[in-house]
Amino acid sequence: MKSRELEKMLAGLTGWTLSEIDQRMRPLRAEGLPAFASTARGLHAPDIAPIHAAMMLLQLVSRRAVDAGQVGRTARQLCSVSEAIGTQIGPKGTSLTLFLTILLTNGAPLQPTRIEATPDGKNAWLDFYSESDRCEGRFWFSNTHEPCDGAIEHRLVIGGDALAKIRAAVSDPIADSAFFAMMTDAVNQQIALDGVAHFRGGK
Repeated sequence: MKSRELEKMLAGLTGWTLSEIDQRMRPLRAEGLPAFASTARGLHAPDIAPIHAAMMLLQLVSRRAVDAGQVGRTARQLCSVSEAIGTQIGPKGTSLTLFLTILLTNGAPLQPTRIEATPDGKNAWLDFYSESDRCEGRFWFSNTHEPCDGAIEHRLVIGGDALAKIRAAVSDPIADSAFFAMMTDAVNQQIALDGVAHFRGGK
């Protein structure tokens, strides 16, 4: 899938116009990343991977499209500050971008049921279901480590069905298997050093 194709899908899932989605993605293209390069068009544009889809989702966090650049960067830098209930997909301090990348990858050990983020990009929550442990859980991501005011009116909320559609569109079985193998090795090395968490690879 090309980034422009995912933009059309996001417009359909959110109800926003394609122009609104395009404006929110412009900061990613401005950063010059290959998958978002403005010079890459049509059939010549590179396919996006789950990590690119994760970055595009976080561009939707801000209330206004004009703020998507700064807020999107803030959201991408969020790290987990709470342990999951039941299954841990990685240690505390793992970035929200990495979590989303994992959950948008074919064979992910957890099924996301909801992602929610505040419009300033400083807090986010990810609800999931673990089929292997038959339990639900929630991760909290923050750069303030302070409880968030639950009265905030505008929040980005993406349900599990929408996330499943995006994962089906961007996943690649061969590339995803290699990604899980790399992640398993990396997290196991961290466990050996500090003894925290465990990671369950793909099916």
